[in-house]
Amino acid sequence: MIVILIPALFKAFGQIDDPALRRVMWRGLGYAAVLFAILLVLCWWGLSALTFFDIGWADALVTAFGGLAVAALAVLLFPGAMIAVQGVLLDDAAEAVEKRHYPKVSAAAPTLAVSIWASLRLGLATVLLNLLVLPLYFIPLVNLVVFYSLNGYLYGREYFELVALRRMPAEEAKAMRKRNSGGLFLAGLVSAGLFSIPIVGWFMPAVVAAFMVHVFEGLRRAEQSRLR
Repeated sequence: MIVILIPALFKAFGQIDDPALRRVMWRGLGYAAVLFAILLVLCWWGLSALTFFDIGWADALVTAFGGLAVAALAVLLFPGAMIAVQGVLLDDAAEAVEKRHYPKVSAAAPTLAVSIWASLRLGLATVLLNLLVLPLYFIPLVNLVVFYSLNGYLYGREYFELVALRRMPAEEAKAMRKRNSGGLFLAGLVSAGLFSIPIVGWFMPAVVAAFMVHVFEGLRRAEQSRLR
């Protein structure tokens, strides 16, 4: 799998000079900036609302950490929320990669409804599951293991299916993902690492989409070779 992942990552970053991919990245950055500001407001409101329940430790936490707690929670929720918003742009990124590297491979963008549903599903799953394990994020070292394991699984699964749906029916895409679950978890860990880079991560959805196109093609060709 490493022989697929490393070239795929280099190819994805090597296409940053492509105007089509950069347009997606800059549009995504604009969405990300607005979204992060909204998250800050919502997180501040949410943490402040805890005082209405007279929860002593929560009240003390909000009072003691204030803006730091708001910023930390916003950063934690940001990747999932950003993916939910930017998901509809990722087809443009995938198309740019296909035109440069795989012009002879037929691909059809899924319908807008399918793209919106897929991106919302990934975004909501990322946000909700990260909230569910939130207490573990206060434990040193455990927080890193949980964060990268959870988000690595989610990104590997959902980004792969977003790309695979351009090439095959949903059931075939799901079956292919299951056959390659271990390798896609590694791809998801790489993606989670890219998203966690401060500020730079805001540009990464387009790059990760490009990366996953190459991963998909690598896996597809490996499976075809085994069948010969």
